Amino acid sequence: MRIHKLSTELINHIAAGEIIERPVSVVKELIENCLDAQAKTINIDIEHGGIHTICIRDDGIGIAKEDLSLAVSRYATSKIQCLDDLEQLTSMGFRGEALASIQNVARFSLTSKIQTSAYAWKLTKNRQQQNFEYQPTPHPQGTTVEVNNLFYNLPARRKFLKSAATEFTHIEKLVKHIALMHMHIGFNLRHNQKIIFNLPAAISDLDSERRWQTLYGNNILQQSIKLDYANNGLKISGWLGIKPTSKTTHAMFVNQRLIKDRALANIIQRAYQTVFLFRKSPNWIISLSLYANLLDVNAHPTKQCLRFREPELIQEFLLHAISKTLTAYQNQIATKIQQQQSHTAYLIQAPATDLIVSEPEVSYNFSLGKALAYLHARYILTESANKLLLVDTQAAIQHLNYTQLKLEYQQQTLQTTSVSVVLSLNITSHEAEILSTFGFETNQITTDTLVLHTIPIGLESATFETLIQELLEILRKHTLKAATALVLHHITTYIPQVNPTKLSLTKMNQFLRKIESLHTKNNPQTLWKVLSAQDLNSFFNHNHA
Repeated sequence: MRIHKLSTELINHIAAGEIIERPVSVVKELIENCLDAQAKTINIDIEHGGIHTICIRDDGIGIAKEDLSLAVSRYATSKIQCLDDLEQLTSMGFRGEALASIQNVARFSLTSKIQTSAYAWKLTKNRQQQNFEYQPTPHPQGTTVEVNNLFYNLPARRKFLKSAATEFTHIEKLVKHIALMHMHIGFNLRHNQKIIFNLPAAISDLDSERRWQTLYGNNILQQSIKLDYANNGLKISGWLGIKPTSKTTHAMFVNQRLIKDRALANIIQRAYQTVFLFRKSPNWIISLSLYANLLDVNAHPTKQCLRFREPELIQEFLLHAISKTLTAYQNQIATKIQQQQSHTAYLIQAPATDLIVSEPEVSYNFSLGKALAYLHARYILTESANKLLLVDTQAAIQHLNYTQLKLEYQQQTLQTTSVSVVLSLNITSHEAEILSTFGFETNQITTDTLVLHTIPIGLESATFETLIQELLEILRKHTLKAATALVLHHITTYIPQVNPTKLSLTKMNQFLRKIESLHTKNNPQTLWKVLSAQDLNSFFNHNHA
């Protein structure tokens, strides 16, 4: 076949294919145009995952009627004037291909109004003659672009699109990322007439935090640290996850442009590995700002791939900034260890007070009798029909705690509290999983270091490293079934117990009734000692015939 020139229609379709891959590509290009138009609010309406309809409206500066036809022409733009401008690009769109490509692969209309115009003008393509028509229309200042029936004239491309739900997932993810990087702009997203989120412009730090919570929830926010570092004209900001998650969020912005750069992603991973050793990847959203002349954004039609004029400088800065931020977090956690170990712990309430609502009638017929005295701030002397007993309150409190802990473990209702403590321990993923069933959520960050995230309530003053090491020794010596009771019992030995120096007879009797209510065949007899009449007589060498 001889070489020949392609038709204009085929050329335009090929060019459009480089820009428009799927509905999210359209949304990205149109939102970037809104940003360049100095929009304060951007409304995004999607139908059927963007396959049927994409409608994006902004309140920016608008486009004059005379420029509407140029706006949808290839290589027409207001962003650059000469070759030197490519060295100092600060706008999102500059190639003049976005609207031209979109209108070549979809039903398309463009409506815009500038401040000095009495009304807006709407541009649509005549489907028969393939030329543009104009008509005046009511519209506030700004621009609306409506895209319908994407790839209607390219069925081979359309069949490669995924389900509407999948396509919308990509759109929602994109809008979330852009909304985080442009806090000063309001974003409203709807899908199939359903409001996904309404985000007013963030004016204060509190507004920014609310936007983060709306988009990603409290969990990610609580498991992330703020990144903010600058040096020699380079600035980096964003959020770094400090705990791996099963579903990760990664986004990289350079000069507020969402990009894909494997080299930078590898640098971020390397920075994490200098401080942590994660089994799963953490979340991160990072924005890098640098002088425009250090960046070539004209490396790819979609502008998602960039070239840096000094890539080694950028990579070294990124590695240093993230490593330093994560190390500072590590040091902060290490400081908390000392504070927590010296802090007076919250105690599980000792059963010496308020054990039952009302006091039962005290009688010799109770198995532990009735209280007579409180000895050495630990022992209750009781009397039954034919014997005296010494009840060890400290041992009894520990047993009550064990009984309660065992019940919660069996019912999977263990009460825990959050901590953030770095420990020098090496455990396997299987051991970490077992520990989590006992209320100890951990995360290995290096081969010999882990972060402890939760503990059972009552252990706040424990020496965590020692306790977990002892629990691991128990688990490594026994099967899980055999070790369970030993582990639960060992945990209770670390729950602080405070015996009051004085107890009234009422409180002592309430305590005795509480012990009796939990008494089972497995209840240790070491909780009390029996002094029979024969024992008492033997103390004084009294013999009975």
